[in-house]
Amino acid sequence: MVRITEVDAHGHEIETKEEPKTRQLVNLSPADAKAVADHERQAESLIEKDRLHQAHAPLCEAISIRERALGFRHPDLCEPLCKVGGVLRATGRFDDAEKAYTLFSRALELEPNYPRAMAWKVCSMANYQNWDPNAFPDTWIDDADLLIERALEIDPDDAEANRIMGSIQRAKGNFDLSIRHHKHAAELCPSDLYISSKL
Repeated sequence: MVRITEVDAHGHEIETKEEPKTRQLVNLSPADAKAVADHERQAESLIEKDRLHQAHAPLCEAISIRERALGFRHPDLCEPLCKVGGVLRATGRFDDAEKAYTLFSRALELEPNYPRAMAWKVCSMANYQNWDPNAFPDTWIDDADLLIERALEIDPDDAEANRIMGSIQRAKGNFDLSIRHHKHAAELCPSDLYISSKL
């Protein structure tokens, strides 16, 4: 099963192995809250079955309900946008890499200091760049480095930001710094085999 990490309001990982706790869907009518919860449950079921691309549609429908109720610029949209982006990022497909990058960019417009959105934007930027080398200017890795540095300033213990910083530093040839960030990421999230495999 592919692990899709949920995050809390501060960008820290939430354990997802247990049955998800009921989340209060603030600012939504009871009917909208129920519809959002139903779509998100459907998506979670698909994610558990490794049907990531199919999980995209119910997650997008949940965002649409939130947008109709809250408007397009409401900060409560940041986490759901990151959830959809995370699903798309995990599929490894070109068109999904572009969509994921766009979703993380939008999440950062709504919540500019959200470390997980910064980290995943950089990760999706690298994926997108692998598919389309002309997608970004030649200085994209320096821009990515700055964004991850900012994420780590806000939360130095964000496992994903440390993992991605380790990958950036490896790409730049800074191997000692790369190892330090990957080790810290593994300490923060020891059960994540993907992070451990980077050491």
